[in-house]
This record gives sequence, structure tokens and C-alpha cells, in this order.
Amino acid sequence: MWYCFVQSELVSVGFTWC
Repeated sequence: MWYCFVQSELVSVGFTWC
């Protein structure tokens, strides 16, 4: 789930992708 946080930092909506 680490990638979820990474995407969240880049897109600010990474959490929605998980």
C-alpha cells in the first residue's frame, strides 16, 4: 500500500486509486 501514499503525494488523489 506504499504506492498509494506515493501517488497521493504526486496526484493528491492517490488514495482514490487504491
